[in-house]
Amino acid sequence: MSTSVALLSSLLALSASAPGLVRSNAPIPVENDATERYVGHVTISGQYVEDQGGELCFRPDPASLKRLKVVTAHATLCFSNEEHAAKLLDAASAIKEIDTQRVCGLSGWATIVVSGLWVGNGPSTRWYTTRLVRVQKRAPARLIACGA
Repeated sequence: MSTSVALLSSLLALSASAPGLVRSNAPIPVENDATERYVGHVTISGQYVEDQGGELCFRPDPASLKRLKVVTAHATLCFSNEEHAAKLLDAASAIKEIDTQRVCGLSGWATIVVSGLWVGNGPSTRWYTTRLVRVQKRAPARLIACGA
């Protein structure tokens, strides 16, 4: 069995047997500037948002932050599968209305299941990336008017 297949098998076994996210010791690809990687699935609640920055992200509520032990308070997790995440959150059409003149963003509340977590250190803050797997419940996206 090749090294990459063995590594993938062990990561899948680890994520299937462990609750929540577990730190992975697997090498991080050079093209990814993350410093830490976690595997597994976790259910979190909070607010999904997209603003003029153009990224669909998630702000976990305080209870979810406790489950995401490695995530700092007031953190925002951005989705690596952003287009699919927009469809799962039923926000794709609302995102198209963001025009930076009239509508500058959107937000809504949801309970979601995410898979994996990449953590990196930027010049002034830590960043987090995850993959949206499933939406358990959600409120419709609310458009945010520019200047609001």
